[in-house]
Order: sequence, then structure tokens, then C-alpha cells
Amino acid sequence: MGKTIYILSCTSTKDKDAKTVETLYTGPMFVKGLAYAKRHHAKHILVIGGVCKSEVYELSDPATYYEGLLIDKLPKADRLKLAKKRLDNLKAKGCDTENDTFIFLTGKNHYEFLLSDQPNALSGAIKHYELPFIENELEGIGYILNFLENK
Repeated sequence: MGKTIYILSCTSTKDKDAKTVETLYTGPMFVKGLAYAKRHHAKHILVIGGVCKSEVYELSDPATYYEGLLIDKLPKADRLKLAKKRLDNLKAKGCDTENDTFIFLTGKNHYEFLLSDQPNALSGAIKHYELPFIENELEGIGYILNFLENK
């Protein structure tokens, strides 16, 4: 097996004066997700940007403030293109979609088409992954934030 990589998603709440990606996103989902990953001794943490920023970031990458669209407002064809960019960016960051394990601390829109056993999965999609929110049957932001804070 390869390395374990925690994946966080961007949030709409941002600090305009942030210097790094780690301090850019200030929404509770990002802040609590980052704390969760650190409590679990994550050695590899990446952040998937939003619709306007489909890149994959390391926490130490320079921050660039932006306003973005919500991914769930996009048609399926556009979400598929976005997923392809994300998969390419994960690979460009040195992720091995065959051997690494990805832990998604995100909503399903951020991993749609990226998981090899999903319908419409992209070629070269991720084979090993964990979806803690799904695995723990968490529905609703309150349950998810509580999980991130207390696990």
C-alpha cells in the first residue's frame, strides 16, 4: 500500500488576507476537517479547490482569494470535466491512484467520478479510499461537524 492522503474541500468562507491555503479557508467544515486530520497524525493533507479553482493544493501553497460557484449547481457534464481536472491535479501532486489511500473529509460532490467503483468513474480513478461521513451514516452538517470535532 502507498501513503494515506486526507482530502479536504474548500469552503465559501475565506480570509482575504491569508498567506497560505491552510489559513485561507475559515469555514467550520475546513477548520474542523483540518483539525481531525492533524489529530489522526496525517502526513499528507490536500485541499480540493472549488469550481473556479479546480486545482489541488497543499496546505503550504500560497493563498489566492477568489469567489466561486457552488459545485452542486453545475450540470453533470461540467462536474465531470471538473473531476477530470482534479484527478489530473492529484496525480501531478504525486498521488498514486492505484496504491495510495484517500480519506475524503468532503461532500460527495468533491469525489464524484473520482472513485473507481462509482458509476461513471473516470479512467485511472482512485482505488483505495475512505468516506467517513458515509461510513458513519452522517447526514446533515451538524452531525458531520460533531464527528470531525469528537473523533
